[in-house]
Amino acid sequence: VSTQSTGNQYNFPEALWQIEKSTQILETLLNSKHVFIAASWRLKALLLEGLAANTDDEQVAKEHLKQAKKLYWSCVKMSRDIVGEMTVQTARYYEHVGKVYRVLGKYGKAEDCLVRAEFIMNHVLEEGSHESIGVTVHLATLYAFNLEKEKTAERLFLRCLRSLREIQGVGVDDFIEMCYRGLLRVTQTRPDLQSTYLQWYTDWRDNAQEVAQGGSRRRETFNTLETLLDFVSKELKQNTRQRQASR
Repeated sequence: VSTQSTGNQYNFPEALWQIEKSTQILETLLNSKHVFIAASWRLKALLLEGLAANTDDEQVAKEHLKQAKKLYWSCVKMSRDIVGEMTVQTARYYEHVGKVYRVLGKYGKAEDCLVRAEFIMNHVLEEGSHESIGVTVHLATLYAFNLEKEKTAERLFLRCLRSLREIQGVGVDDFIEMCYRGLLRVTQTRPDLQSTYLQWYTDWRDNAQEVAQGGSRRRETFNTLETLLDFVSKELKQNTRQRQASR
């Protein structure tokens, strides 16, 4: 599926057309219940979310999100039929539905889906794993920003931060950022504690920037060494040819 960008805009309509064609082919070739079909629906739903995020028309965005929600629910049902309820795959689909419900303002339904996703993740995987923490961070964010469950959100954010310090992988920094922003949100009426969390956040961000800069310096050093080695290699080859020619 192509999502090549034009300027800063991804070509979501073209990608959506391609995935719809692919889905039709899969549905024709495969059994009516197959993991590839569910995966194709998920891709289509993700593209619809992209379309919703890239339009200024609120009604159009809402319709895209409703379609995405319907597709994710179809993924949940198919995944339950194929691999079962208590699986990581099904939990991920519940998570997708929950996040779309949140954007649509259906906070109660969002909570139901995210709680279910978290329960399954923690049952199937080791508690504190990368996959399960992602769900918990989104659930805590819902509690902090939409459901006014500050105490529960704070407890979940702190629990996630403890685990995230021990994890490396794609998206970890984003989750840490979400946790700190959530902690600042839920302590608006507790300035002393908010000040502590803000200091934690500042220290983490400064350290992350230093690590990123260190990585850039290491890359620059590596590139310099590579250039130097290439130069030396060429010089050696040239000297060898000159010696052979002088003989």
